[in-house]
Amino acid sequence: MTFHALSDARLDVFLAESLPSIDRIEARRWIEAGRVAVDGSHVKPSLRLWPGAAVHVTPPGVEPSAVTPEDLPLDIRYADDELVVVNKPAGMATHPGPGWWSGSVFNALLFHIPHWPGISGVAQPGVVHRLDRDTSGLLVLAKAESAHRHLLAQVLARSMERVYLAWVEGELAGEGLIDAPIGRDPVEPGQMRVSPDGKAARTRYRSLESREGRTLLELRLETGRTHQIRVHLSHLGHPILGDIRYHPAPAPGPMALHAARLSFEHPTKGPMAFEAPAPSSWAAFLGEVSPPR
Repeated sequence: MTFHALSDARLDVFLAESLPSIDRIEARRWIEAGRVAVDGSHVKPSLRLWPGAAVHVTPPGVEPSAVTPEDLPLDIRYADDELVVVNKPAGMATHPGPGWWSGSVFNALLFHIPHWPGISGVAQPGVVHRLDRDTSGLLVLAKAESAHRHLLAQVLARSMERVYLAWVEGELAGEGLIDAPIGRDPVEPGQMRVSPDGKAARTRYRSLESREGRTLLELRLETGRTHQIRVHLSHLGHPILGDIRYHPAPAPGPMALHAARLSFEHPTKGPMAFEAPAPSSWAAFLGEVSPPR
């Protein structure tokens, strides 16, 4: 592909502005790898262009994903050239892994959105954060390399807001912070537990209502450990309804944990926020629940 400069911008800046799927860091990598030529010559990222200069770009090849596209129903809340937001149902894994190589959000997205610019050279979504298989709710996945880095940086900086709803056993009033390190359970493979040798983990909770010895909580993550909310609430003595891993006697029905609100800074379009009501399957034993405000 060829672009023509209209001003005297730096080459790396011009390239990043001409190709929304990459940022300035990626643009410099392409230039240094010899994928960019100006009027037929390979140059440095700092080259100052001139009006009319022809900038020819050869993007790196993108390998097809090893994940099989599958025609699965998926609630896609938003999609553009940089990212996609989905409302994941309970029972669907975020991405393929041991025991579930099919039936994941990845499989569904590759069917519903055939073209992917590529993450790390592979034409598939980029994971920004995960939801447990039995947790429903909002997920954002990257389509472009630059968006992937931008969103991951927000996760690391704790500026991406993720708000959850959960029904738990027992009555829990008020609000508080669960500050308890989490590590792998040495006895039960695949499970986590509160452990002094674990990694720091913090979950904030606020009681929304109580009903028949159960409490609806709003939860906000300050860290992102595996099974963090489930482990913390079980440790607190208020396990999540339907949690077959961390509830000694789980109630019948789906696990009552839902990612209800997600907000972040879009790489090019500013702040974005999404909400998803709790799944209708909760109504069977909990009644209708609306997202927190």
